[in-house]
Amino acid sequence: MSKQIKIKIDGMHCAGCSGRVEKRLAALGCGNINVSLENGTADVSVPDSLSAAEICSAIEVMGFAAKEM
Repeated sequence: MSKQIKIKIDGMHCAGCSGRVEKRLAALGCGNINVSLENGTADVSVPDSLSAAEICSAIEVMGFAAKEM
């Protein structure tokens, strides 16, 4: 099972940034990933084994600020 969450991401400045975030989320096992550079958000389907805080931490390690909306 999975849950859908929306994350606010600050610090993405180009398509490369959003692409890196998308790849990282996929590597964590997330699905239905939609990273919006324009809105600074990510809509993702997160496996039940991961919390929103863990997803945000994985994004923050990349140098972005992230929090669940």
